[in-house]
Amino acid sequence: MYFFKPSIKTFINILKYYYSNSKKNPIQELESEIANLHNLKYAAIVGSGTDSLKLILDALEIKNDDEIIIPAYGCVALAESIIHQNAIPVFVDIDNNSFNSSINEIYNKISSKTKAVIFPYQFNEIADLNILKKHLTHQKIYLIEDAAQAFCTNSNIGQFGDVTCFSFHPGKLPSGFDECGAVACNNIQLINKIKLLRNHGYNNTSLPLSVGYNSQTSATNAISILEVIGKLNNIREFNLKILSIIINKIKDMKYIEIYSTNNLNIKNIYHQPFIIFKSLESLNLVSFLQKNNIPVYFPYPKIIPEIVIYKKYSLKNNAFIESKNRVKEIFIISTNYFKKNSNTSKFIYLLNNYKKTIY
Repeated sequence: MYFFKPSIKTFINILKYYYSNSKKNPIQELESEIANLHNLKYAAIVGSGTDSLKLILDALEIKNDDEIIIPAYGCVALAESIIHQNAIPVFVDIDNNSFNSSINEIYNKISSKTKAVIFPYQFNEIADLNILKKHLTHQKIYLIEDAAQAFCTNSNIGQFGDVTCFSFHPGKLPSGFDECGAVACNNIQLINKIKLLRNHGYNNTSLPLSVGYNSQTSATNAISILEVIGKLNNIREFNLKILSIIINKIKDMKYIEIYSTNNLNIKNIYHQPFIIFKSLESLNLVSFLQKNNIPVYFPYPKIIPEIVIYKKYSLKNNAFIESKNRVKEIFIISTNYFKKNSNTSKFIYLLNNYKKTIY
């Protein structure tokens, strides 16, 4: 699902860049913007959010049989980036009142082989990782903050981890024309490694200095992302307005609600380009809405360790109860769908109709 729509200003800025003698480099400008917005010293643009994870693990010299702790509920990019390093993903359940990894489970899963913990701020649910960071530092374990869904929404983003990754996929906020990601931290040596790896190992040299990747984005894409970053406050105000309308419309319905927790509330949710709904009847309700052409879907239809290709990495005694609950309860709809009042009316009408058929 794509949320970015270029404006006339986007194309004007792109033309100005390509047809002027300006020495401004949009890639470097975007890197500076990302670092400054998160109170970090350095950033490196890469080809995608998934690439940001892969390059971080490579730069940290994660190798065969190293263990990396990740949540069972989330994007498969977490697991595949680890497996590409021939390392082992170790899954933990999420907290009973959030989308984030259970800190206690992380402690319990640490072993002599653990080299890093990747902590995604799922759906922008921010967590205080100060105590976790101290614990990991004492054991010489890296903490990687995954802010793919939490760009510039809290002053703590990027302040706990050794390194932070971002995604500007067209389905994220902010986003651009095409895939893009970023790595940010206060470690110049690590950033220089990332910049080397992203360009086939070249560093202004005629020959590569290491085995690398082709993980870059275009100046055009960087310009489009910068434009969206400049509009974030307006976009979030629109999302908040839409969210408030929907909350008011469904407040008396027994079978559906806006998903919220202690840390994930209306102030956090509106940073996302979609609305998160919760229903104990989600399977039937989603099916009903989809049959009536409502663009609703489950963000993660299965937990990662239950997907066939990742099952071998899951210990048999792991129940992942909370992760499975989220799979069954949660579905989302793009806020863009509700731009038209007629779509909002249709959605509410269908929910009321569903109520009549069930109750």
